[in-house]
Amino acid sequence: MALNIGKGWHGESQRHSLARRGISTGSKSKLDFPKGKGMDVHAAITVPSTTSADKPISKREHRRRAKEVETFLSKKFGGYTEVEAKGGWVSDEKGLIKEPVIVVHSYTDSKTYREHDLEVQAFIEKKKKKWKQESMAYEFEESLHFV
Repeated sequence: MALNIGKGWHGESQRHSLARRGISTGSKSKLDFPKGKGMDVHAAITVPSTTSADKPISKREHRRRAKEVETFLSKKFGGYTEVEAKGGWVSDEKGLIKEPVIVVHSYTDSKTYREHDLEVQAFIEKKKKKWKQESMAYEFEESLHFV
């Protein structure tokens, strides 16, 4: 059964998401990529701009944090893409906290990810403590995890 997915960027995003799960969308790519090849694993680390829940850090310090994450992911997976965004979360003690964040995305193949997944977890734990965070947001595939 093929699904009817819309056209445009959002439709293509849905199509790719479903195709990764083996669900036919009734559309064939004009490019014939070999199965199992390429960068099929997505990981992203959100870099906070605060410390101790709601105390802002300088833009320079935020940039330095992002560079640490970029360097780490590049060494493990070969590269990164960075996106500046605004994030919000609810602290048990301080309520809703809004802050600028930098999300550092990386893609790799599943073999390389498996070789480095424990190092990624350890890196996030280390940064959580160093940056005095209640938790750190980590995206793996299409799931968001809090470390």
